[in-house]
Amino acid sequence: MSAGDTIEIGVDEAGRGPFVGDMVIVGVIGPSRVFESLVSIGLKDSKALEPVARRELFWEILSSNVDIVAWLVSPFTIDRGNMNELEYIRICRILKLLSYSRLARSKPGNSLRIYVDEVKGYGESVRECAMRIYGEHVEVVMEPEADARYPAVSAASVIAKVIRDRNIDVLGKITGGLGSGYPSDPASRAWLATIYGRWDKPPVFIRRSWGIVRDIAPGWHIVKHVKHGRRRSRSLLDFMEGSRHGDESTGRGQG
Repeated sequence: MSAGDTIEIGVDEAGRGPFVGDMVIVGVIGPSRVFESLVSIGLKDSKALEPVARRELFWEILSSNVDIVAWLVSPFTIDRGNMNELEYIRICRILKLLSYSRLARSKPGNSLRIYVDEVKGYGESVRECAMRIYGEHVEVVMEPEADARYPAVSAASVIAKVIRDRNIDVLGKITGGLGSGYPSDPASRAWLATIYGRWDKPPVFIRRSWGIVRDIAPGWHIVKHVKHGRRRSRSLLDFMEGSRHGDESTGRGQG
């Protein structure tokens, strides 16, 4: 990394809507020129890519001059919290972890920009969190469909989607073809009906508060109780205490 480089962080998630599996949130940090070079070989929003192309880009991103943090939010956690707040808290934890990357240690003349796919109601909170970590001059952009507009977010989107797809593939092989895990998928609905008739207990990898579970497997359904009202201010220590929430993170750095 040389003086004058623009360093970018992109953050995106995969798996908000399914009733099966973890939600995967990924942050990627790297020089803007690296993300531009990835665009030249086909990088874009993961939803616009075929699975084979996503997997190829996954390995291209991993072999590039970037550092990555992936955070998996478990169904247990999702069933007991507000999705937007859960995502916001994990984004702050990811930003904190990425601050330890050698790429975040700016040289004179470097600038840092952070791009995040929109989390409704938390735009200002994410901006404040980023400023506490990186300083008040950091530029933060949070927009809907950021994964289609900013290459750094596209890279995070690809990593998150490939990780989640791989996890779902493994679960499908173990349990007998669960489909995509989305409520609208007939294969996933049929799978849920089948295991509900055969299994004594619900698998730990389904989101029991989802409406599809209430409709097809009512004995496994739980009601999500989310506290409404003013959210207390959180410190960075709160953001880093992930273990007690039943989810986990992993990172890939280059020193």
